[in-house]
Amino acid sequence: MPLILTEKNPLFGKCVIWSSTEDESFFRTTLESEGLSMARISEWHPKRQKEWMSGRYLVSEFMDEDITTLSVDEHGKPSFKDCDFNFSISHTKGMVGLLYHIAPIGLDIQITTDKIGRVAHKFCTDKEYGILSDHFDQAASQHLIWGLKEAVFKAYGRGSLSYKNHIFIESYHGDTYSKKAMVRLEKEGVNRSYQAKVRMIGPYYVCQVVESSNEDDL
Repeated sequence: MPLILTEKNPLFGKCVIWSSTEDESFFRTTLESEGLSMARISEWHPKRQKEWMSGRYLVSEFMDEDITTLSVDEHGKPSFKDCDFNFSISHTKGMVGLLYHIAPIGLDIQITTDKIGRVAHKFCTDKEYGILSDHFDQAASQHLIWGLKEAVFKAYGRGSLSYKNHIFIESYHGDTYSKKAMVRLEKEGVNRSYQAKVRMIGPYYVCQVVESSNEDDL
């Protein structure tokens, strides 16, 4: 499982990205040796099984927690009981990533795919295209908009969000050294801002977000 990236940032937390080159048996053997049961995934598609196992393997390797106590709530948000860290797992074809931090955070990794363009009307707005048009073509903009909104969805962790009507890219600033954005989540009773960091690693778009303000209970 070659290490692609390991980065610790005081604002965004620690991010680890690996190339998932091992076969399914490697993850299964390693995780079962740590006491993790595979019963719940026995009927899943093999691809989904490997994604589930590779994400938990990464958590086991880098977080000082008992992997058998990891739980996922009804919104898909993973956590450990009595753990001070928030964490987010993402996987796409050939790659898996982990982001963890004391603050609410989200990570999304997305390989370039034509599918994004076919569904972009469901989550992109003209204003967002305008914000990114000086920096990216339409296809790249669509991937970044999706990745940023998916990362915010994970950071929020409570489900019930429309990517087009509740999550908005507000600004983007990029140069040779860094690419950052501001994203806002607005729905009834909820108003939150997120700082975002984006990067491209070959055909992969990597989006990290961290909550910067919380104005709930308006």
